[in-house]
Amino acid sequence: VVFLPQLIYLGLLTASLNLGAAAADTLSESGPAEVMRVSSAAVSIMLSVLICYAVMILGALAMVLLAGS
Repeated sequence: VVFLPQLIYLGLLTASLNLGAAAADTLSESGPAEVMRVSSAAVSIMLSVLICYAVMILGALAMVLLAGS
């Protein structure tokens, strides 16, 4: 639940950057389209790091709960 707002935000940001790049390609604007594609790739990396961190936190929490029982 803690990571859900950030996951949604980064997912929507990636989608909007991809849509913007597609729109810029449609209008034959290669410069802005490339910037949006690179930005989308960077946001995708941030999203994957956040997912890995969330899985790590959940695993550590599960280990602590199992060790405490």
